[in-house]
Amino acid sequence: MTGGVTVRLARDDELDAAGDLVVAAYRTHPDMEDSDGYLAHVRDVRGRVTATDVLVAVDGDGRLLGCVSYVRDHTSA
Repeated sequence: MTGGVTVRLARDDELDAAGDLVVAAYRTHPDMEDSDGYLAHVRDVRGRVTATDVLVAVDGDGRLLGCVSYVRDHTSA
């Protein structure tokens, strides 16, 4: 790895991988079941980016390390 960690807005070419990363994180929770299709909602970073800021953490080589959707307040989609 070169450099440190950078947090920035997600690029379009990272959205699908970011969704996969978020789903992988949710699946580590022992009570996470996908009986209602919630993981499909969680995976839909591409849909969320139209309504809110999506940030990613990347290492010095550009590898995705994390993802967060910034929800400004209770009125945000």
